[in-house]
Amino acid sequence: MFNLIDTNRSFKDIADEVRSYWKENGIQEKSLETSLGNKPFSFLEGPPTANGRPHLGHAMTRAIKDIILRYKYMTGHEIFGRSGGWDCHGLPVEIEAEKHFGFNSKKEIEKFGIEAFNDYCKKSVFTYIEEFKEVDSQIGFWIDHDKD
Repeated sequence: MFNLIDTNRSFKDIADEVRSYWKENGIQEKSLETSLGNKPFSFLEGPPTANGRPHLGHAMTRAIKDIILRYKYMTGHEIFGRSGGWDCHGLPVEIEAEKHFGFNSKKEIEKFGIEAFNDYCKKSVFTYIEEFKEVDSQIGFWIDHDKD
């Protein structure tokens, strides 16, 4: 019934082959099409702050989210909201910028210029987005980055 797995192949090679198959055959898109009109299930992605490298915690939470979404798909739900995004504001971004410039107080930020500081914060958020997208691909997290 199933093909035997060649035990001489690495898991990485097998995973690469599966991801290629998914991409070449539009499997993610087909899963969305085949569930149209089914019971709705809404999903709101809590986006990561991409001003630091992705780490194991990101992979774990994304894997858990993906398990839930696949389960809902397999139990006959149409998934709404499989699009991603990036947390582009907040304390982690400001702390990263303060470290970058060596600031120790808000007065230093004001002296530097709030607009210039905010511009740096905006740019820093997008530093690691491509790495996040690659991690999502590597772990098989099906999310639509075209709508980011």
